[in-house]
This record gives sequence, structure tokens and C-alpha cells, in this order.
Amino acid sequence: MHTNKISRSSHLLLNHQSLSVESTRTALKRGQKFQSFGFLDLTLYETIMEAKDFQRFLHVIKQNKSARNVNISLYNYTLLNDAKLCHLGNVLKNLKCVENLSINIGYCKTFSDQGLWALFRSFKNFHSLKKFTLNMSFCHINQKRLDMLKRVMNKLTMLTSVNFDFQFSNGTNDQGVLTFSKAFKNIKSLCHLDLDFGYCSNLTDMSFIKLNEIIQHQSSLQSLKLNFVSCRLLTDDCLHRVVSTPQSLKKLDLDFSNCNLISDKGIEPFSQKLGNLSSLTLLKFNLTNCLNVQNHGIGCLGASLAKLQNLQALDLNFKMCKKITQDGLKNLAAGLKPLSKLKSITLILDGCRKVTDAGLIYLSDGFQTLLTLKKLHLSFEHCEIFNDQVVESFSETLANLLFIENFKLCLRSLKKFTKKGLQSLCNSLKRLVLLTNLHLDLSFCQNIDDDSVINMNQTLSHLTQLKEFKLSLEGCGQLTNEAVNHLDESLTNLQYLKKLDLDYNMIQQMDDKALNTINRIVETLGQLEYVNLDFSPCPNITNEAFQQLCEVLKAKKSLHTILLNFNG
Repeated sequence: MHTNKISRSSHLLLNHQSLSVESTRTALKRGQKFQSFGFLDLTLYETIMEAKDFQRFLHVIKQNKSARNVNISLYNYTLLNDAKLCHLGNVLKNLKCVENLSINIGYCKTFSDQGLWALFRSFKNFHSLKKFTLNMSFCHINQKRLDMLKRVMNKLTMLTSVNFDFQFSNGTNDQGVLTFSKAFKNIKSLCHLDLDFGYCSNLTDMSFIKLNEIIQHQSSLQSLKLNFVSCRLLTDDCLHRVVSTPQSLKKLDLDFSNCNLISDKGIEPFSQKLGNLSSLTLLKFNLTNCLNVQNHGIGCLGASLAKLQNLQALDLNFKMCKKITQDGLKNLAAGLKPLSKLKSITLILDGCRKVTDAGLIYLSDGFQTLLTLKKLHLSFEHCEIFNDQVVESFSETLANLLFIENFKLCLRSLKKFTKKGLQSLCNSLKRLVLLTNLHLDLSFCQNIDDDSVINMNQTLSHLTQLKEFKLSLEGCGQLTNEAVNHLDESLTNLQYLKKLDLDYNMIQQMDDKALNTINRIVETLGQLEYVNLDFSPCPNITNEAFQQLCEVLKAKKSLHTILLNFNG
């Protein structure tokens, strides 16, 4: 009944996030004032339709010849053609002091090899370049274009950081990667390497062999990030090779999501080599939807983790690895116990339906010795065995992790989770008085009722340091206004709160009383900067209540982001 009004409000909010042609021209003029700071940061939006606007864009670059840090984004600029790339290249080649260069031409498809070479060859003059970031995602990248990049990079011998994004680049194949790998032969001091070949479906293990040759010869390498999401031709052989890295490596981030040919046969040798990286402080390993990963591989990984005594951050994603059971988690948990320096853990087990309550209790036991943890993110969506007993065991452990500042827990769609488990969780949360970020996702937990949410709301009053709070109760069909009405008693005490995100989607019992409570919360929180409210569908909320909420939000001067969903 108020769909049109909501649509208009949404449109107005979006306008705050986009620049008109006139405001972009003003920004370009202001760019001339930053010459003395050595920093040039320009974005050309798709909305700029006139040739003179691109000329202004080039003029700002000309006025900043001494810039050391150059960041130019032409992402999805549909008017980018060979002529414009040639003009841009001619201007860039006169910047003699560039040390950090970032070029984004992702999603630009209207230029040819000639235009791209005109841009690339301008980089040859950047003899002092140390950091090079290039985004060509969603562009056509073939062997010829990678050869162009190689010819330029052979001149950039001072590089210490390389970040290339080639995801969704059709045409990229093993031969192209072979050519590209030769671009690093003259670079001797590389510390950071980030390569994104996600969704380049033609790549095979041969690409990894060539990339591994790059990595092995970079004795100064400290950070390695490789993204091969949905490169479905990759096999266990690539994992066997990927950790043939220098002992100096401190950060390793690998993403093999949807690579279904990867199995325990690859994880075992990978884990053996991983245990030798004694300097590693960060490990991220994403095996989402790798359906052949089983307990043996997880156990090998756990054994190698125990050797990484300097590890401070661990992020493991086993979403939809459906063959993992409690035996795998038991060995993984054993590997966590010796990691006394660990400050951050993210563990995703969504859809691991064979994991029993015993497996999750093992995992909880593995956290008990990690008393210095500051960040803990756990997700157990659709883990159907998860019940109140597991939550109680986990809550006992959580209550002793007193230094946690950032906590996220996803229990989405757990059929056996009830208000008893939620009460145990809340009792533990009360002890975490240093919490600044809290995110609880209890969506579609059908046993959650108003009383349990009211108790949870009361817990918030103890967490006086909270700056960000997100609560997702989508599809919890027993909830009514009462689930919201007591929020103001708790949230109004959180005077440091800057970000509020409430999801009551698909709870049709909500009416104007709920919005009145939200109004009181927004008016009271003096530092609030971000609000996201989802009450869709909302047949019982009137136009008047919604308009009153809008007025309250508009009047809140501290707010810079407002997201509303009240459709239906």
C-alpha cells in the first residue's frame, strides 16, 4: 500500500551515492589542487557522456606530473575506445615519479589490442614503480594481450607488489599464462603477489606449474594470494605444487571454490608443505563446494596447522563439503589447540550435513586454549544436527574468550536450535564486555519466539562498547512486535553504536509499534552512521508510520548510509 513511496525514497537514497555529470566535472577541477600532495585518485563514471569531460579528466592528470601515487578507475566506462586509451597513454607517460599505480579498466570491452598497447607502453617510463595494480576483469584477455603486459613488466624491475585481476576474462588459457609468467623474470624483490584468475574456465594444472615457477624464484615473497574460483579443470596436482614457496612467506590466501576435482589426495601433500612455512601469520583457504574433500584431508590440514606457531589469523571455508564428519573436525580442532598466538578465526561449515553434535563439541573444545582471540566468525547454516547441547558446550567455551572484540555467529535454518540454546549463548555474550562488533544470524530458526529474543535484547545492555550490531531474524515465524519493542531499552545504552542492521524479513506480524521503537532508537544514538532495516513484507505497517520513520532518519545528521526494505 506504500510501495510507491518506498520506491521514491530508495531512488533518492541512491542519488546520494552517484555523481552527476556536473558534480563529476567539479571533482575533476578540484583534482588540479592536489599537485603538491603527490597523490592522484580519479574515477570516470559511465554517466559522463561528453568528449570534453574526458578531456578534463586528462587535463587533471597533466597537472599532476609529480604524482607518486596514481589511481585511475575507468570501470565499466562504456565509451572507452582505442582513441581514448591512446590519449590516456600519452598523458601517463609524462608522469616520471610514479611509485604506486592502479589502473581499473574492468568491464570495458570496446577497445582493441592497439588501444591496450598504447596504454601499456606508457608504463615503461615508470622506472621507480613499486606497486602495480591492474584490473581487467570481464575483459577479453588472450595470449597476445598477456604478452603485451609481459613486455612492459620486463622493464619494471623495482616492483615489490603486483595485484592483477583477470577474473571472468574469456580467452585466458594455459598458453597465455605461460607467456604471462615470463613477465616476472627481471623482478627480484617481489614481496606481495595477488593474482585473480577466477572463472577463467580454460585453465588447467599447466597454468599452476608456470605460476609456481614464478613463486619459487621470489625469495623475498611475504604475501601470496591466488584466486582460481570455478576453474573446474584444476586437479589435485595444482595443490601439490602451490606451496612450493619461500620460507619468508607470512600471508597465504588460496581460493579453489567450485574446483570439484580437488580432493584429499591434493590436500595431503599441500598440508605437508604448509607445515614448513614457520613464518606464516595468516592463512586463508577456501574449498567451498569441493565435494571430494573428506575427513582425511581435513585431518592432514589440522596436523599442519599445529606446526604454525606464529599463526595469528586463520580463515577456513568448507561450505558444502558434504563428506566431512565429526572425525575430520576432531583432528582439525586438535590442530588449533597449540596456536597460542591466534587472534582471529573464521570457520565456515555451511551445508556440512554429516557433521554431528559430537563434531561441533570437538571443535568447541579446540577453542578453549585460544584465550587471546579477538575475532571469531563461525557459520553453521543448514547443519541440521546442531542442537541446544552443542550451543551450551560452545557457550561455555565462549564465556572464557574474554578478549573477543568481533563476534559473528550464523545458525541459520537450524531446526533443533531453541530458546534454551539461545539463552545459553546470551549468558556467555554478557561476559564479552570488550565486544565492538556483533552479528547474530538466527534466520529461519523456527523455534525462536518473542521471549527468547527479549532475553537476547537484554544481553545487549551489557555490551557497552558495541559499535556495530547486526541481527538477522528473517523467517522466524513466531515473532511479533515484542521482538522489537524491547530493543530500545538495550540499544539506547550503546552510545558508541555506529552501525545498526536489523533483518525482520518475512515476519508479517510487525506493525507500526515496531517502527516507533526503531524511531526512538535512532533518535537516541548520537553516533549512528549506518542503518539497514528489512521489514519486508510488511502488510500491517501503515504509510504514516513509514513516513515518520523516514523523517526521523532524514533528521539524523550523523547518518551517511540508509538502506530500507519495506516492500509488500
